[in-house]
Amino acid sequence: MFCRYMFVDDVHRPPPSKVPDAGKVFDPSWDQIEAALSRLDGMNIRAVILSETAPDDSTGWPVGGKGLIIGGGGDKLYICKFVTEGDDHVMYLTQEEYANSDPQEIMCGQPITVDGELTIDLDTLLRATYKFATTGERTGHWKEMDE
Repeated sequence: MFCRYMFVDDVHRPPPSKVPDAGKVFDPSWDQIEAALSRLDGMNIRAVILSETAPDDSTGWPVGGKGLIIGGGGDKLYICKFVTEGDDHVMYLTQEEYANSDPQEIMCGQPITVDGELTIDLDTLLRATYKFATTGERTGHWKEMDE
């Protein structure tokens, strides 16, 4: 498995200031990753982060090496950002069916408004996440953006 780290932002877990490892999963299995993604609802589970290694807390980056930051779930819409530690360029997984969609408010740790073209459905998310989690490679259509 390429991904050696997963963080699940669950509002029912204690904050990291109280329990530093709350929500962290080291060496997650695909079953654990899929279960976390399936639980994304935009309210209780607000984001899932997958990365090559655990992030270095001193850098402020949410990933170690390459990673995915995933949010959404409310209204069955999701976003998936590919990021590399230390690089301000991100790539969003896109889906042709949503190319002309209106802007959407999506929960990704906190509410954000994104162009509708950056939203995807769960099947698209699961396919791309499986490929990344197991090989570190991307599959599907990605749009590069600066953040």
